[in-house]
Amino acid sequence: MKMPEVKVLVEGGKATPAPPLGPSLAPLGVNIG
Repeated sequence: MKMPEVKVLVEGGKATPAPPLGPSLAPLGVNIG
């Protein structure tokens, strides 16, 4: 089974589980907390 591919570009130190990134990754089972 092929894993979903997610491409994102985030400035260093700026990634948070807040929208829009967190809600996009949560359904994929990615630990974002």
